[in-house]
Amino acid sequence: MPRGISWSFNETEALIRLWADSTTQTALRLNSRNRCIYEDIANQLQAIGITRTADQCQMRIKLLKKMYRQTNEAIKRGDVFQQRPCPFYNEMHRIFSGIEDLNGSSLLSNSQSVLTDNVKDDDEEEEEEEEIDDDIDDEIKNLQQENVNSIQLENSTKDKLIQAIDRLIQYQKQNETRWYKYLEQQANLELQRRQEDRAYQLQLIQLLTNVISTKTNSSPFHSVLQQLLMTNNSQIEKTLSQSDNNTNRGEKRKSSLMSSDDEKNPKIRQSLPSNFYSLLAQIHNINNMDDSS
Repeated sequence: MPRGISWSFNETEALIRLWADSTTQTALRLNSRNRCIYEDIANQLQAIGITRTADQCQMRIKLLKKMYRQTNEAIKRGDVFQQRPCPFYNEMHRIFSGIEDLNGSSLLSNSQSVLTDNVKDDDEEEEEEEEIDDDIDDEIKNLQQENVNSIQLENSTKDKLIQAIDRLIQYQKQNETRWYKYLEQQANLELQRRQEDRAYQLQLIQLLTNVISTKTNSSPFHSVLQQLLMTNNSQIEKTLSQSDNNTNRGEKRKSSLMSSDDEKNPKIRQSLPSNFYSLLAQIHNINNMDDSS
């Protein structure tokens, strides 16, 4: 008798459905030789894409019947938890209990007698008992292996999900670090630019002051010009001081440095004070008055 054939859940379910048909059960009761019946079952399985021989189908049915009997005996003894599980126990129990299947066709009117006859036939075939026991062990091992594989797959999926979440968190932290570093660099560049503008303005004003002072030392308007320059310098110092204070306050709010205008427009040198050109006009008028005198 061929052994070692693995039956899937769908294949076993299809075999039980064909074997439990009322016509098949009637033929099994009336015929002493059942090989032709199992050949017909094998042909029907072949029609739906399941390739099995008659001997394989018969061995599978015997295996299921023996496991069903052992489970029933364990239930009667109260040792159901110590008994090896019987696959398709509910299906086999419905068949031997004479319950109608899902299609509404009656299965067995005298199922208990059929089970008894099958038991007698199995007892007469003592040479096959050891093979059936081995097949039961193989079936249990297959079920246990399937459970282990499913547990390993579930654990592997959880581990991959946890790793993906950890990578996402790490990536977010790196982005935040780069973002704050960029804001700090922008703040330092802005402060440096303002300091350069301030130094540039002071140098320019000092240069103009020196030039004008050289030309107007003998002018009667020299004192007026000096007072005007001092007043303008104090105003420039006050304006630049306020600008630096605003810059320092802006550094504390790093997000304010990322406005759309600052990103799109290039950095340009800060314009001169608004009264710078009026100062030059006043100096020019004083020089003209000095020349006319």
